[in-house]
Amino acid sequence: MPRTPRVFVEGGIYHVYNRFASGEAVFADPEAAREFIELLRFVKKRDGWTVFAWVLMTNHYHLAIRSRAVPISRGFHYLQGTFSRRFNRSRGRTGALWQSRYHAKAINEQKYLDRVVLYIHLNSVPDTNSGGSDSARASNTYQRIVTFLMPHSLAASTSVPM
Repeated sequence: MPRTPRVFVEGGIYHVYNRFASGEAVFADPEAAREFIELLRFVKKRDGWTVFAWVLMTNHYHLAIRSRAVPISRGFHYLQGTFSRRFNRSRGRTGALWQSRYHAKAINEQKYLDRVVLYIHLNSVPDTNSGGSDSARASNTYQRIVTFLMPHSLAASTSVPM
């Protein structure tokens, strides 16, 4: 059965994410993470994306982006495909690196964008139920992010530093 075609809206904002096959911890390798970020920077510039938030975890990534005239499928085809080929070649491996094609959820309300940006930034923060210094760190991070969120809006066109 064919895949459902993706809906693309020029200037649309998306929460995009994907995971490595079998939960492999590819981004635990700093060099692999750097390579992915460099490819992301290239695609961002080439396709005119605005990046509101991003995080690389050991086995997956999350991005909040605004597209321009070029469909995001072109950017993610290049980003994931090029990263996979380079990663596999450098390690002498073959086969799928990603669990599936990327997932993209359209963001069409300011409140949803705020929540996605917060979720992305808190993704790497330890669970606040763990107690001790992790709890304090998570709380402080939450406060910084809430303050940081204020300038993000559906009308914004400025990317976060990468």
